[in-house]
Amino acid sequence: MDTSVSSGEACDVVVVGAGIVGATVAVGLARRGLSVAVLEAQQVAGGATGRSAGIVATGLPGHYARAVRAFGREAARTLWALTVEGRERLAEAARSLGIAWKRTGSLLLASTPEEADSLRASAEMLREDGFEPRWEPEDPLERGFLGALRWADDGVVDAADLTRALLASATVTVHTGTEALSLEKDGDGIRVWAYRRT
Repeated sequence: MDTSVSSGEACDVVVVGAGIVGATVAVGLARRGLSVAVLEAQQVAGGATGRSAGIVATGLPGHYARAVRAFGREAARTLWALTVEGRERLAEAARSLGIAWKRTGSLLLASTPEEADSLRASAEMLREDGFEPRWEPEDPLERGFLGALRWADDGVVDAADLTRALLASATVTVHTGTEALSLEKDGDGIRVWAYRRT
């Protein structure tokens, strides 16, 4: 990871933000042979990534049954499959870079009878669609919940450590303390105007 800065530097791609998403995009592009510069207003993993609990969970906010109603069965299945693939890729990246990945599992807890019904229906539909959640009709935490949907393969990772390791694993130029301000068409390319704090 090169952290030098030069005025007028040319590259194939500029990525704005050096959190886990920006790092993943930058490294993926660099590994495909593109020259990549990352502009980060703070420090690597200095925003949401550095503050996150590092929970890597299957699915989207809300229950699968709700997603099926909102998007349709096929779209919901595709979205959930993408989160499973993302979870597995992230776990593999962490392991390959020597970053601790702990498979803890996760629980979606029902606090109302309606939520329990929705989670139970979600578990049934998920199994029909090839996923492997488990519906637990009793509260696994013994704290008054009305059941839980368990995902055994979810886990946790230190997202900041993983972000730094990802950026260090590829030829990517990272400009910290550099805030992207605007974009301007420049011939066949784009000029990115940025402010670097000294």
